[in-house]
Amino acid sequence: MYYQTIFRYRAFLKVKLINDLTHNDKEDGYHIIDKLFIKYPYIKQNINHKKNDSACADLIHKYQNNWAIWNIVEVLLFGDFIKLFELYYELYPENKSRTINHLLWPLKFIRNASAHNNCLLNTLRKPYTHTHLYNNTKNIIEPSKELVLLLTKIPNISKNSRRKKIMNPVIHDFIATLFLFNEVCTSSVLKEKEFNR
Repeated sequence: MYYQTIFRYRAFLKVKLINDLTHNDKEDGYHIIDKLFIKYPYIKQNINHKKNDSACADLIHKYQNNWAIWNIVEVLLFGDFIKLFELYYELYPENKSRTINHLLWPLKFIRNASAHNNCLLNTLRKPYTHTHLYNNTKNIIEPSKELVLLLTKIPNISKNSRRKKIMNPVIHDFIATLFLFNEVCTSSVLKEKEFNR
């Protein structure tokens, strides 16, 4: 059930990205993809790997030499989609949401763990250190500053409790996805449905 919700995040993120691009006179939808392939050439290879044996093979064959943002978002791996999302708002920061950009990688972790049936419960008692939050230099887990800021706005959670909970990467990333959903979903009806599940 939670995986279905995570799957919808991508749809909301696509809508935001394409909506912002559509209202951007400086971007035609093709230029950003050229920039994406220059900055991350491996993304083209990732797409080509799916060319002959995936559900999106026909789409890849149709657009392989003429990608625009509105068709490439359908074939990108989730991590590659995040790279595109970040690149667009790096080039055109007018509609950039600091919250969204800072909470995308926790979403990717939870999405991948859910998609691949990884056991997350075993890390609730003893957090693992192989995470995007681990700072090798300081030898500690560093929570996202954006998430810490968002949590400080909730009045009934003490600073100590907040800090203790989000030091666990799974709890951190789960909470981050809730805040991200609240940010990317613009429909109050959909928000209410999701939070009542």
